[in-house]
Amino acid sequence: MPFIEQAVADAKEDMVVPEAEYDLEILSAELKTSKRAIERGMTASNMVSCAIAIRSEDYPNAATVFHHLMLVTDPDYEYNHLWLRDQKRFLVCFGIPFEANGFDVDDFQGATGRCLLKVGKNDRDEDVNVLALPKVKEEGEDNPGHGKRASDKTGKPRRRH
Repeated sequence: MPFIEQAVADAKEDMVVPEAEYDLEILSAELKTSKRAIERGMTASNMVSCAIAIRSEDYPNAATVFHHLMLVTDPDYEYNHLWLRDQKRFLVCFGIPFEANGFDVDDFQGATGRCLLKVGKNDRDEDVNVLALPKVKEEGEDNPGHGKRASDKTGKPRRRH
């Protein structure tokens, strides 16, 4: 067999970046059916699976972030409100257009945004980066909160006197 010339020695492993805010770009988005849904016999798509690049000069080998937007497929499911909230946070973060009744997955690829990335674990117990999507600022609201008490701008708990 012939020798295949490749710069294999120059290959570098992807790395998980430290917790911080990063510029991000959606590389791809596609409708999929989750493993759990398949196990329950479901065949219809129930999520949008996204591959997201971290755009950072400090971390040129940053690992791709994989994020799944769960879709409302059962109108009686008790957690639909959380899925809709997360959809809105994602769409707003990446500047993806949406209407009151939905969005178009074709608008995802190439969309950019800035978001806090945290370090989490995947199902193989490996470190991965995960999105910590910011709360959406509602109309007439000055600060969406981000987990801080409105009366305490530092985010630190107040002592009672």
